[in-house]
Amino acid sequence: MNFDIVRCVLGGVIATMVMTGFLNSFAFFFEKKFRVVPLLGTMLTGETTLIKGISFSHRAVFIGLVVHYFIGFVFSVLYYLWSVKRGSISMLNTLLFGVCIGTLAVIAWRLFFYVHSRPPRINLAEYCKLIFVAHLLFAMMLFVVYTL
Repeated sequence: MNFDIVRCVLGGVIATMVMTGFLNSFAFFFEKKFRVVPLLGTMLTGETTLIKGISFSHRAVFIGLVVHYFIGFVFSVLYYLWSVKRGSISMLNTLLFGVCIGTLAVIAWRLFFYVHSRPPRINLAEYCKLIFVAHLLFAMMLFVVYTL
C-alpha cells in the first residue's frame, strides 16, 4: 500500500474522530442536539422520530458513521492534494483549507435541511456555526497528521 494512501486514511480517521469528539462534547455539555453521526444518519435514512427528533437506531447511527468517516477521508485526500502534493503545507494553507471545507459543510447541511422532507428539529443556525468551527479543527488535525 502506498504511504500517501495510508496518510490519507489515517488523517481522515484521526481528524474525523477529533472533530466528532468536539461536536459530541459540545452537545453533551450544552445539552444540544448536535451529535453529527446520528443526525447525519437520521437525515440519510429518513428515520426522523414522530416528534421531529434525531434517531439513535442502529441503522441510522451505522449509516451516519460510515458516511461521516467517508467524507472525512475525502476531505483528507483533498487536503493532501491541496497542501502536501503541492509542497505547500503550512498553517496558513491549512486554515484556508479549513475555511473552505467549513463553508462547504455549512452549505451542504443547509441544503440538506432545505430539501429533506422531514428534517429533525434543531437550531440549524447554531449548528452551522459549530460545524464551521469543527472543520477548522478538522483541518488543524490534518496538519498535525501530515507533518508527523
